Amino acid sequence: MKRTIEKHFKENYRAYIILGSIFILGIVIGVIAVNKSNDIQKSEIVEYLTNIFDNYKSGTVKHEAVFIKLIKDDAKLIILIILMCLSVFGTVGIFGIIGYEGFCLGYTISCTILTFGVPNGIWISFSTVILEKIIEVPAIILMSITSIKLYRFITKNFNKLEIKKEFKYFFVSTMISIILLGISAFFGTYIGINLLHYIM
Repeated sequence: MKRTIEKHFKENYRAYIILGSIFILGIVIGVIAVNKSNDIQKSEIVEYLTNIFDNYKSGTVKHEAVFIKLIKDDAKLIILIILMCLSVFGTVGIFGIIGYEGFCLGYTISCTILTFGVPNGIWISFSTVILEKIIEVPAIILMSITSIKLYRFITKNFNKLEIKKEFKYFFVSTMISIILLGISAFFGTYIGINLLHYIM
């Protein structure tokens, strides 16, 4: 198992660097987008987030509903990545997904800090977003890398035996990603929300 993991990272370290860089770039663009917003847009962001967190604080938001929503969002993301690797969009489409995920993270954290200030905003971001993303992002990148590898293999190699081997590798990686996404949804729901209640 250890050798398999080491081999995976050795063969794909460049892909991890590229996707990691795209994700970070997305975060930076998300932060810039919030900072470049005009006063009206910022006030709307503050009002929107304040209402959301008031619901969390009052306890009207149910853990089960949040967990199911996160699972559904993760399922849609998995399906989208699979469709990208099997379509003509391939690598470019997956790069776009990773960049968009980074943008959403940067935008959300910046909006939260803008609404609640530096100390509270950082803690709230950690409990509601970062805690979940710590596990979710590596899972998405893992699946994206194996999807890119499968896409390139299908378009360049027609050896049935090798393609079968690559599909098996892709299936195992997908299962690992799904398990990690499930764990991230659990963290974001049952640990994150309880931590948010404590902070607020």
